Amino acid sequence: MKNIDEKILMSEEEIKQLQNKIKKLISQQKQEERKKRLSQIKRNELDL
Repeated sequence: MKNIDEKILMSEEEIKQLQNKIKKLISQQKQEERKKRLSQIKRNELDL
């Protein structure tokens, strides 16, 4: 029985790690999108 409990704990920890990885990647993606938009705005201002 303990072996199953250990597997459950290990799986839960793995899930937490993956959730954190997802959060980090989403944050990184949003930051890159912001940079792209800002860059586009700057280019548009220069064209004016």
